[in-house]
Amino acid sequence: MKSSKPKILLIDPPAPTKGLNVGLGFLTEGLKRKGAKPYVFDMNNNTQNDRQRLMEKIKFVKPDAIGFSIHYNSILQAHELARSLKKLKKPIIVGGPQACVQGSDILNKFSFFDFIFPNNNPDEIFN
Repeated sequence: MKSSKPKILLIDPPAPTKGLNVGLGFLTEGLKRKGAKPYVFDMNNNTQNDRQRLMEKIKFVKPDAIGFSIHYNSILQAHELARSLKKLKKPIIVGGPQACVQGSDILNKFSFFDFIFPNNNPDEIFN
C-alpha cells in the first residue's frame, strides 16, 4: 500500500567545514507537521562511500522529491550531485543559507536545481 505522505529526501552535501546541519533538523520537524515524510542524509560528516550510500538510500526511501541544504562551500558539490540524480526524474529542491543569499539567481546559474526554497518554511514546499 502506497503512503499518501510525500517522501522528501533532504541531503547535507559534502563540504570542507564539518558540523551538524541544524536547519535540516528544524525543516524535518516542520515537514512532519505538514504531513510529509522527510528523511535526512548526511554526506558532510559521514563521507565513507557517500555516493554508494546515497543511491542505496534513494532506492530504499523512493522519495517524491530530493532537497539539498547548501552553504557557500557546498553549492558546487550539491550541483554535481543534482546533475547525477536528474536521471531519477524527481524534483530537485535547493535551500539553506546560500539559497537565502542568492535567491532565484541560483536557478539561473545552476541548471540542475529545479526549485529554490530559501526560507526554511515548510508551507512553501506544499504551495
